[in-house]
Amino acid sequence: MDRTLVWCAATFVCGGDSYELRATITWKISWTSTTGEGGDLPDREFGAEQGVVVEEIQTVNR
Repeated sequence: MDRTLVWCAATFVCGGDSYELRATITWKISWTSTTGEGGDLPDREFGAEQGVVVEEIQTVNR
């Protein structure tokens, strides 16, 4: 008889702590023309940081 133990748990934590969130995007641009010329432009990165208050954290372990 197979006696496999399966464990599953959920944890819920009330938050209220603030964490720093940083989001970035990088543009990679290349171009071509009708004459066949083209090239790459320098990469451009945009980003911002913002404090985010976490209200609830949930985890599930399987």
